[in-house]
Amino acid sequence: MICPKCKSKSNYDFPIFCHICGTFLHNECSNDDCELNNDDCKDKSIQPNDKYCYICGSKTTFNLENYSDIIICPNCKTKIHHEEPSYCHECGALLTNYCSNDDCELNCQYDEKCALDNSDKFCFVCGSETTFKIEGYFSKDI
Repeated sequence: MICPKCKSKSNYDFPIFCHICGTFLHNECSNDDCELNNDDCKDKSIQPNDKYCYICGSKTTFNLENYSDIIICPNCKTKIHHEEPSYCHECGALLTNYCSNDDCELNCQYDEKCALDNSDKFCFVCGSETTFKIEGYFSKDI
């Protein structure tokens, strides 16, 4: 499978996330109310090349213009389609990873905190744990 965001090719048969950029790779209907998205239909799937849902006709997640902006909540795994959300609309979890040390240069040299990569467990400047590590997101199955 080729990642729609970074265009890297996966060596795995059925990857869920891109191994390079972390983008969610499961093609689904973007309409949350579509019957294909309820738990009874999880055995049905949209093919990776499908641009529209075969049930309701909505665009698939791979066909959304802002596909690269889809975020998966690290806490509850909800798909979030909003541009630059701060918190998950389902569970309220913080969606941006920061250094937990308020005195870190990364947090002090700008008017607002600098975001770290979502895969960072420790700050690369001061070595403190990140907010995602403190919240326990790395111990959960993503």
